[in-house]
Amino acid sequence: FDISAVPERIEAATVQSALDFIWERVKENPLRHNTIIIEEGWTYLSKGASEAAAKQIQEIFKVIRGYGGSVILATQEIEDILASEYGKSIIACSSIKVLLGVEEGESEAIGRSFRLQPGEAEALESFTKGRALLLAGRDHVFVQFDPTEEDKKRLTTDKRELAAIMTKTGEEHGKYAED
Repeated sequence: FDISAVPERIEAATVQSALDFIWERVKENPLRHNTIIIEEGWTYLSKGASEAAAKQIQEIFKVIRGYGGSVILATQEIEDILASEYGKSIIACSSIKVLLGVEEGESEAIGRSFRLQPGEAEALESFTKGRALLLAGRDHVFVQFDPTEEDKKRLTTDKRELAAIMTKTGEEHGKYAED
């Protein structure tokens, strides 16, 4: 669900309704693997956010594997997640974490919070696009993600990159055309 056009005054209720709908669909068939992706997760877990939505996300993280599924929480504001009790719980429930590059000065707190080895936290500040630190239990591995053109088209938030991809593949820009 894209809730970007939802008025702020009803955003929390909309998020909860969408999560309820998605969660019920996941629970219908535990034999089918489902992945829930929550983009900009900080907005639901930071101070001032809906406590009910935060509790709901926490519950999903705690039990989704029992329903044959997985959940991804994406954020650029890890500090907001770490400042939230719900966020800390979600991180603790996550068996795999992918840390992308961070701004200068942010790595120390992230290093402490994720119990990174010496040098790992500092490396986060120098990551280029596609580079990440993958945390799986006690194993930490530096990785490079090289998306296909189709992946880039689905995932990019850069309008110029999307326009270039669509031009290259001969697709119509449609609603994605630059103003």
